[in-house]
Amino acid sequence: NTTLQIPNGVANPDLDVGCVTGPQGFIHCRDLATGEDVAQTDFPATPLTMDGDTLVGWTPAAGDPQRADLFAAVPQGDILQIKWREPLQLPNWVAVDSIEEDDFSIAAGIQEQQLAVTWEAHSRYEGGAYPPAFVESASSHDEQRTITLNPETGEETAPDLVEMAPIGEAKLPQIPSTKRVVPYQSGAKWETQPWHYGSADLLLVRDANEPGILLLRREDGAHEAQEIRLTSDPNAVAAVTPDGSHIFIQQPGAKMPSWPVFLTTGEQVAELPFEPGAGSVAVVNERALYDVTDQSDGILRRTLFSRDMQTAEPLWSFLLSE
Repeated sequence: NTTLQIPNGVANPDLDVGCVTGPQGFIHCRDLATGEDVAQTDFPATPLTMDGDTLVGWTPAAGDPQRADLFAAVPQGDILQIKWREPLQLPNWVAVDSIEEDDFSIAAGIQEQQLAVTWEAHSRYEGGAYPPAFVESASSHDEQRTITLNPETGEETAPDLVEMAPIGEAKLPQIPSTKRVVPYQSGAKWETQPWHYGSADLLLVRDANEPGILLLRREDGAHEAQEIRLTSDPNAVAAVTPDGSHIFIQQPGAKMPSWPVFLTTGEQVAELPFEPGAGSVAVVNERALYDVTDQSDGILRRTLFSRDMQTAEPLWSFLLSE
């Protein structure tokens, strides 16, 4: 099973279908070649993963802030028809509907023919005056659990025995004092840690004596990291696809502002037009998918765009939120 994270959703590259949350909170599954809707939910929900043409997602339970419902749905006509729906019981301090992204999150994936679902929640004291230590301690919670479900029925199979497999832990040699780590956007978050892809550990850095961004790449088993210059633009901003396969470098300070795309070997594979306001990025079947946030007429809009990686031509767009 191969599910790729894309802006605001997930994609199955084998079917060339992506499922994203739209402006009303409904999930829209779209043909990634044409941008046309294939099917959608008729209730607000968040996509988590795909198993063939089955979408797995979650939705807050109506009237119960301590419960989230997991579900699987398949396209029937233009509707995603529920295949199964199961409640995910949570501690009474969890706020499923919190607007703070770090307060509650769910991740899921297919592993060894099982659906592994991991939820993570955090809470802190939110009173006025600084509380006594025992009050702050009683109000502070951090918890993470993983359960496994039968992907066909939603029945729990082996609670707390499986953990979500990480993309790959990476470690690089100590960075010289003349270099600084470059933050990069990956999905909805900014990261500063090395990542692993293919056969190498990778990290983005700046050199104090020369502007731009360098890629440090250390092959598995090697002691030294190779330095690959990606840009000399001092104002460059980096984004890495959630699967770690591609690096996008916005170059606003170049004579001709541009947006080159690199493999983790340092090879440039695309040159896209400069996109002010671009955020998270993904690559699915030789197409770049990225979201752009802009404001016009006092309205803040976030839009998903698709471009051909070979020609850089725009393919389609879809409003995510406003």
